[in-house]
Amino acid sequence: MWDLPGGHVEGDEAPADTLVRELLEELGVVIDRPSHSPHQTLTVDDAELDVFVVDDWTGEPTNLAPEEHDEIRWVRAAELERLSLADPRYHDLLRDIASPA
Repeated sequence: MWDLPGGHVEGDEAPADTLVRELLEELGVVIDRPSHSPHQTLTVDDAELDVFVVDDWTGEPTNLAPEEHDEIRWVRAAELERLSLADPRYHDLLRDIASPA
């Protein structure tokens, strides 16, 4: 099962700050705090999942949370349909993000 990196907002943390913290903790990459709105917000049960597109970072993505993730990897857009994703809506979301503008 594949999911997007991220995690829960802590205290009064803004979603963009959560993204910065979680990507550092889980993948060891440093990003600038996004100044734009999320690409999309999904409602999952009683929680909202803000999905940001990150296309620039410093560091090599590494699985720093092996207790949470078995594996991380890059996939080509053509491979997305074959992945078992944590939320079926991710297929459309990722296809939209991966499509050229």
